[in-house]
Parts: sequence; structure tokens; C-alpha cells
Amino acid sequence: MILSENDGKTVLVATHGGVIRLLIETYFNITDVEMRKKYPVYNASLTEVDYVNGKANVRNISLSEYLTNVTNVDPNQKK
Repeated sequence: MILSENDGKTVLVATHGGVIRLLIETYFNITDVEMRKKYPVYNASLTEVDYVNGKANVRNISLSEYLTNVTNVDPNQKK
């Protein structure tokens, strides 16, 4: 549905890492264990897939460089 309604457009899809892992496993025809070793999917990372003329092309998996200035803040941590 997303593809058919947005032909020729750039689309952002936000989803859980498990969905991304499943898509990558299917694309590369690899097991979950292989996926986790070769292509770990990090929280808040970006995975880019081009879909043109009915064919998917994975461009990047789990980009996270943009997160280098983000800190993990624990609301229970004492200052």
C-alpha cells in the first residue's frame, strides 16, 4: 500500500528494529543469527532502501553517526 500510493516519491517509514531486521533478513536471504552478526540494527538508527521499478535496493543499514552528540539521560540519575 505504501509503495503503490507513493510511486516516485521519497517516503519515510518509522518502525521497530525487529521489522527492519526481518526485511533485511528477507532481502539478503540470511538467518536471524547471521543478521545480528553482520548487520546489527541500533536504536534510533536509519536504514535506507530504494524501491524502483518493483525492485528493492538496500543502500544503508543502521546508520547512527548522527547520534554521536546525543547522550542517554536517565531521569532517575542524581545530579
